[in-house]
Amino acid sequence: FELVSVATVLGRLTESKRLATDLAAMLASSGATATALFMTALPAQEQAFFLGDWDALERAADSLMPPAQLNALPEADRPYMGLGYVYAVSSRPDRVRELRREWTAARPAEARLAADSVYWDALAGVSEGRWRDAAIGFDRHRVMTKCPGCNFWDAARAWEQAGEADSALARYELSVTQVEGRADGGDVAVTLAPTYKRLGEMYEAKGIRAKAMEYYGNFVDHWRDADPVLQPQVTDARARM
Repeated sequence: FELVSVATVLGRLTESKRLATDLAAMLASSGATATALFMTALPAQEQAFFLGDWDALERAADSLMPPAQLNALPEADRPYMGLGYVYAVSSRPDRVRELRREWTAARPAEARLAADSVYWDALAGVSEGRWRDAAIGFDRHRVMTKCPGCNFWDAARAWEQAGEADSALARYELSVTQVEGRADGGDVAVTLAPTYKRLGEMYEAKGIRAKAMEYYGNFVDHWRDADPVLQPQVTDARARM
């Protein structure tokens, strides 16, 4: 897992795919089917977060975990929320609603937390383009779960889409600077470098040159040996610096 994350965060896509494929085979052989499928979908995650092809996640989910495959897993192992996230960023509110219904039916009332409902509401907001509602939901979920580093990137993206650039910038910055948010991995592998680049762009737009240089520099440092498909972004950041 650590080797996959390191290769991913450095933009070494060929290496991360090879490692993830090997790891997925190991996981599948030990019965960890859901986690194995997650690793198999890593190239789609990279395509989305690194190259902006958000529909790649939907294609991967449709291919790797159609409803029949999902229902074949033990209820406790079914990644309803993970799939809900995929279909939310792919603008598929129908699938988000369907997965929420299935998640609710699969869990007794006492196993459902108020924070879970808030997260589903945030995903619904993303899927329907209600960006302010989604941003508020992600922020509420972080507070309710007492998870200092959770949801910052998603909240930042939602605030940015809602036209609240300063709110977005604050959360993007916290997503890459708050130690608690980076200690347990999470989505850092696919969000860290793109967030450095976005922060560079946002500070450049504000005319805050020192901060722009800092974040562009962090981005270039992370992806200096990235695969060729990502190098145009590195070239652009160097030119801006």
